[in-house]
Amino acid sequence: MEKSWPLELHGQIQEHVYQLPKVSDEIVTVLKGHLLIEEKINDLIKKRLPNPEPLLKARPRFSHKLSLLESLIVGQIKKTPRGGYSVRKLWHALRELNTIRNEIAHDLAPKRLQKKVKDLTLAVLDLIRLSDKLKDIAQWETIDQLKWNLGLLAFLVGAMSKE
Repeated sequence: MEKSWPLELHGQIQEHVYQLPKVSDEIVTVLKGHLLIEEKINDLIKKRLPNPEPLLKARPRFSHKLSLLESLIVGQIKKTPRGGYSVRKLWHALRELNTIRNEIAHDLAPKRLQKKVKDLTLAVLDLIRLSDKLKDIAQWETIDQLKWNLGLLAFLVGAMSKE
């Protein structure tokens, strides 16, 4: 994908975008991106908990993992060139993603997928304080918005594992 990413983090985001499927199918992209991010969340849980295996063996839902991390981690993400980002807003964006994933997984014909992707884009832009760039991103195809959102979220969760 040749897209001009509106961040200095181009290389790190692209690294995660390349892990997403090379298709123009929003449903497959959401499911694969959700899985990629859940793997990063599992890595974060392994790093933050002294004995994470009993929890992970219980196979908690994505939302339960987010609630656990939200309880454990407060403050700012520090591992980006732009400085710190609100962890609270990261959790919000990840919940928006989970809402999209759940609708896709539990509804044969997901309704208003493009609007939900735009809502996710708004949450991500709020997280990284790039709302002034919304005009450009809002013109992207839905699949490109999804890949950008997923790549950025995967990068940020992964950065938390490296702190």
